[in-house]
Amino acid sequence: MKSKINPVNVTPVIRAVDQDRNIQPPSDRPGILFSILTGQPLTYIEYFVLNQTTAEMRLLKPINRDLYQTFDLVIKAEQDNGHPLPAFASLHIEVLDENNQAPYFQVSTYQGFISESAAVGTTISSNANFTAPLSIIALDNDIEETKDPMLKISLNNYNTVFRITLSGIIRYLTLLAPVDREVQMSYTFTMVASDGVQESTAVRVNIIVVDANDNTPIFANVSYSVSVYTNMKPGDPVLQVTARDADEGLNGLITYEVLAGHQGDFKIDNHSGLITIAPGVRLTVGHSYTLTIKASDNAPEPQKRSSITTVYIEVLPPNNQSPPLFPLFIYNLEVTEAMRIGAILLNLQATDRERDPITYRIISGDPENVFNLSRIPGLLLLEKPLDRETTDQYTLIVTASDGHPDG
Repeated sequence: MKSKINPVNVTPVIRAVDQDRNIQPPSDRPGILFSILTGQPLTYIEYFVLNQTTAEMRLLKPINRDLYQTFDLVIKAEQDNGHPLPAFASLHIEVLDENNQAPYFQVSTYQGFISESAAVGTTISSNANFTAPLSIIALDNDIEETKDPMLKISLNNYNTVFRITLSGIIRYLTLLAPVDREVQMSYTFTMVASDGVQESTAVRVNIIVVDANDNTPIFANVSYSVSVYTNMKPGDPVLQVTARDADEGLNGLITYEVLAGHQGDFKIDNHSGLITIAPGVRLTVGHSYTLTIKASDNAPEPQKRSSITTVYIEVLPPNNQSPPLFPLFIYNLEVTEAMRIGAILLNLQATDRERDPITYRIISGDPENVFNLSRIPGLLLLEKPLDRETTDQYTLIVTASDGHPDG
């Protein structure tokens, strides 16, 4: 019963039947009078009144449900002819809560974690170590806190990826479809709780997809071929191999090693993949090498992934066919589109073993001539304004020449 309803809704309706139905004429039949004989709690007299002739129950004033949840009354029905012959009935009245408060969540934002390797049905966790589930609690002050408020909680997005359990004081989000961190790193949506009449304020939910080591390092090439010369010195660069891994953190950190074929004449930098001539080595004309290079990620041993590539090296005699060498095989730059025209982006400093003059040239990657590479100093300059919305990256192939046909 809502606290402001008047009259009181009684089911079934209060009525009494006189067994003296055969008295004639009907006008001589006695009437029936109704009254409340007693009740608990005794304060019922402050709240209820019963019409003597119609048995309609009415509410005298609002009831505070925090004080009274139920009333138990005894109703008396008797004839009005001085010979009462009363009948009695019990009336149980339940005071229902007035739905005057909206549901609410205990917190305004939730953050959860799910591994990209998690199976469908997995519960979203509250931390990246997956030691506890993400608990979502929505309450309704119209319902006792110890009872399930039976609220309907809905998501405004990603309903095909996540779902929330349908009942309980504590709800949980579970996975409906596989997730892939390399496709989408996080999911953000809102939730609303409804009691069927009123809705809660929306709360924000952010689910972070935690990386699993599900990608293998991949070399740019299956194999490489390179020539070296007998007048090259220990520490001189031979080739830089690179592998890419789409995972993050240690799962995407690559370490290189030579598995076989180097015969002690070459070494590789474990982090950069740069192959150089080993200390104390003298190269012999006509000698060739087949190096097996391994790239491994740094995931824990049971989850570690790796791949290999082959590097073919041939030793040639010394002459002026030794080309100029850059200190690095790959340069990575980040520039802002607000950089002024004429700004120096990079100083390319190749070296030539024979100390011949070196000239530089961009041979591909700059069809619009956005960059200018000076032929002699090797300075890479900005020639035209940058526009990230048009082109967000450039891959330039640059040569350094000593002027000889094979240089």
